[in-house]
Amino acid sequence: MILKQIEVKSSLIDDYTNCYIMQDEETKEAICIDPGGSIEKIIEMLKILNAKLKYIYLTHSHMDHIEKAEELKDIYGGEILISRKGAENINNPEINLSSMSGVELYTTVDSRVDDKDILHIGKIELEVILTPRTYK
Repeated sequence: MILKQIEVKSSLIDDYTNCYIMQDEETKEAICIDPGGSIEKIIEMLKILNAKLKYIYLTHSHMDHIEKAEELKDIYGGEILISRKGAENINNPEINLSSMSGVELYTTVDSRVDDKDILHIGKIELEVILTPRTYK
């Protein structure tokens, strides 16, 4: 298994997001987690790894984590995944926080995941563990 962390600068806010790529070395299947910011850095790493992108996983619906998901899918393929709660919020600019940037951001989701779901990336099995936040 290969795991790469890429610090990517958001194009919507003056901040960085950590993006992760996990790959099965044998099959070259990969998952990209939270593709916000500089898509060029993400694509460069996918090319270096000769990756076959299977999933684009969004840990939550904030703009700095979702802003390049559709563009990455258009360029490299892969299925966009997010939790059911995240899917409810992803296209609400107040909740995904894109209204703060002056650009309303909308993202298409291919599938929703639930706690304990299993994702297969080559021979790697990843169990989804939802860690929802509660705000008061």
